[in-house]
Amino acid sequence: MDEETKEVSPFQSDTSLTRIQEDIVEVKSAEKTSSSLVVVSGKEIGREYKLDQSRMIMGRSLQAEIQIYDGKISRKHAQIILSEEGDYTLIDLRSTNGTYVNNNRVADKQLEDGDKIQLGDTILKFIVQDRLDEEYHDKLYHLATTDSLTNLFLKRYFFQEMDREILRAKRYHRTIGVMMCDIDHFRQVNDTYGHQTGDQVLKEVAFLIKDVIRREDTAARYGGEEISLILPEAEPSFLTQIAERIRKAIEGYGFHIAHDKKKTFHLTISIGITYYCDENKGTSSELVHQADQALYQAKEWGRNQVALFDFKE
Repeated sequence: MDEETKEVSPFQSDTSLTRIQEDIVEVKSAEKTSSSLVVVSGKEIGREYKLDQSRMIMGRSLQAEIQIYDGKISRKHAQIILSEEGDYTLIDLRSTNGTYVNNNRVADKQLEDGDKIQLGDTILKFIVQDRLDEEYHDKLYHLATTDSLTNLFLKRYFFQEMDREILRAKRYHRTIGVMMCDIDHFRQVNDTYGHQTGDQVLKEVAFLIKDVIRREDTAARYGGEEISLILPEAEPSFLTQIAERIRKAIEGYGFHIAHDKKKTFHLTISIGITYYCDENKGTSSELVHQADQALYQAKEWGRNQVALFDFKE
């Protein structure tokens, strides 16, 4: 074979080996699709903030792109800036309690994958993710915030979301609706048809409720057969309409028995309503208590009823 046409193994050539290594690095770099901050310690552990803007404020302010509910964080605590080269820099905005990266107080710091940022009692991890990383984290966050049976949010997430909505409502003088829904005589379902049927009922009730409420509303499994709802910017008349639609949807639905799909039975639901407004500036716990009181009233009226809490009495 002519020496000019002789095949040479790429592993026998330093130039070819370098090119292969560069190609691997280039492929790995191409796989990195996004950067995020993930809460690893604090009230909202598991929450992810996508760094999808060139400048993002972190703080308690409603204008902050990364809004964190933590009393020890300043309204505009810090800022993250993306350079033209693709690097992220964290800048402290003269915060009261300081900004820390890997336990060191900083005025500014170029972030590296894995850095831990502490603001107040909240610690966030800076991560650079590929598509599979993103999917994995999304699944973990879903598991941490969602009830596995009903696919509704968990009670803890419900209160976190309520606190955020109250902050917005205070600033912009808006209304927030809160509902507590309870399936009537649910224990009889378990006693009569078994717990498997009871679980199926909870799934279907959750589906029916989510089908009625708006996309921006929050539905959570508060406990047992009780479901709680947050409806931002909803006036009392609208809240009553939505509650009635939920009540009628449950009343008219044929629930199936787990071991005999041919047989159906009917259920009803009772709903208590309250709302946050300028005249009723309750905390999240106080609003839930008011909605519970209204729910109790609906039960007293004979169940399958909607009751509105009258805070003006």
